Amino acid sequence: MSEIGCHRACKNLPCGYAYHQMIFDNGVAIDYKFLEINKEFERIIGLDHSIIGKTVREVLPGIESEEFNWIEFYGKVSTGGEKVSFKQYSVVLCKWLNITAYSPEYGTFVTLVQDIHEAELISSDFITLLKETGACRWEVNSDGLYINVYGANGKFFGYSYNEVVGQKHFFDLHPEVSREEFKKNALDIFRKKESFKQFENIVETKSGELKCVLTTGSPSLHQDGSLIGYRGIDIDVTNYKMLEKERVEATKQLYHSSKLVAIGELAASVGHEINNPLAILIGTLDLLKQRYLDQSAPFISSLNVMSNSCVRIQNIVAGLRTFARQDNDEIVAIDMHDIIEQALNIVEVIYKKDNIKILSKLEAKFPIVLGNSGRALQVLINFLGNARDAIGSTNSGEIIIATLNEKDNFSLSVTDNGAGISPENLKKIFDKFYTTKPEGKGTGLGLPISLKIIHDMGGEILVESTLNVGTTFKIILPSLKTDISSLTPRPLPSESVENILVSGTALVVDDEDSLRLLLANILRKMGMNVTETSDGKKALSLLEKSRYDFLVTDLKMPEIGGAELMQIARAKNYVKKIVAITGWLPAEEEDRVKASCDALILKPFKMLDIFRIIKELDGGDKK
Repeated sequence: MSEIGCHRACKNLPCGYAYHQMIFDNGVAIDYKFLEINKEFERIIGLDHSIIGKTVREVLPGIESEEFNWIEFYGKVSTGGEKVSFKQYSVVLCKWLNITAYSPEYGTFVTLVQDIHEAELISSDFITLLKETGACRWEVNSDGLYINVYGANGKFFGYSYNEVVGQKHFFDLHPEVSREEFKKNALDIFRKKESFKQFENIVETKSGELKCVLTTGSPSLHQDGSLIGYRGIDIDVTNYKMLEKERVEATKQLYHSSKLVAIGELAASVGHEINNPLAILIGTLDLLKQRYLDQSAPFISSLNVMSNSCVRIQNIVAGLRTFARQDNDEIVAIDMHDIIEQALNIVEVIYKKDNIKILSKLEAKFPIVLGNSGRALQVLINFLGNARDAIGSTNSGEIIIATLNEKDNFSLSVTDNGAGISPENLKKIFDKFYTTKPEGKGTGLGLPISLKIIHDMGGEILVESTLNVGTTFKIILPSLKTDISSLTPRPLPSESVENILVSGTALVVDDEDSLRLLLANILRKMGMNVTETSDGKKALSLLEKSRYDFLVTDLKMPEIGGAELMQIARAKNYVKKIVAITGWLPAEEEDRVKASCDALILKPFKMLDIFRIIKELDGGDKK
């Protein structure tokens, strides 16, 4: 029997049989045509005898997009003449096939096909693949009713085989809120008998958990073209989606952090610019009060009102300075009552305009803990901000800040009478990127960062909340049980400005005329001979010609700044004592500046501060 007669005799075999003509373009296989098929091939492939004379691209659209290149593979068979046997999964057909292929004459080939889909589905390799990918295999009838399922660990999204097959339609596993729309769109695809790949949708598991899945499916058809049903695979991509969401949120937070750094730098610059005129105001008011000490009480009272207002501005700027400056990792003894005062200086007036009253009940006798003052302030500002958001626009907002000593611990609580947090949300408030605030208002990182800061300080955060009643955030930290007075310098004995007299010479350097004049007048009032200049370059010229007892210089100046001026003056012994004055000093520069001077004064300052520091230095003590 000839080879052609032999392959035609195969039409009566119990397996699927097909005879094909390969189509080439410039020697490259681009398609193949069906010449003969048997009934078993029709059953396995789901196509009838009408495909004779048509190409595989026509009758199985999408076949060319499969990872396994059927056309290229069969092109080699049709020109090579060797018989090959292999097992392969077809995405278009949604089934595993066992195939033997050979070429009876050049440019043609025969395929003998066996449907091994069910056997392969229960094979260990495929089961392993399903487990590793989190995939579930399914088959539904034309109405969408499950007729076969297989999931990892024998479960199909938490359901057993018997709970799904013949019991549930595929759309029954979609969340109820959008189920009807999903059903309508899916059944439209069924009516068109279209294949679909990696369709993203949501499945609600038996336990109520929502899973994001990618679904790939293809239709099964009768010989007359009517729909039998669909077969496909669901791949759980929930974890991937969560990671992608975290990546997006992390990117947003990176941009947000960059903006915060810029705001911090702006706050530093603004703080410096505010402190300069503020120092002039406070110093001038001090001079006026000294000059007109014997004037009427109403006049002195007015000066005191102005001074108190300046102190209020000073406290706000000082709080911003602490909050905006770059943190280091230094852990020292800090007074948490001071941290509370700094926080209130920043937010109290703003919250008052929102009809939110802040009450303080600071009853802890030992508020000293080990920590980082900037980060502790960050946590408290975050708690206060959350409390403000929870209160919203109510007319009776109230926040209570309370401290206590409990055994060997210090506790600080922030309680609001806002909306409260539901029990289900309370479990998630410390999760990264979790927020109930509107888009653009919350990052979902404030509380996770606060928790880490407090853990690093050896403490913990407790939360209690009742819906429509309010919320309490409570920080518990180990207390040092140290007297507060041991952490702060002892004040100098109170004395009249008139009694603080220092003789000698001083060079005052500041590029702001009003501030330079104020400093010069204060030193002259002490009895000193003062020379003034507006920049570091002129100051160096004066120092080279004359020796001075004191150099009093601003740090931030054009050309030669105060830091460089101090280093040169110290290296060449131009002066006996150096006093640096600044409205802002980054944490990383503080040690270097202090090493170059004998005293560092932050603006705004009081006249008495200048008097006392100069007198101490004149007596030989380094501040």
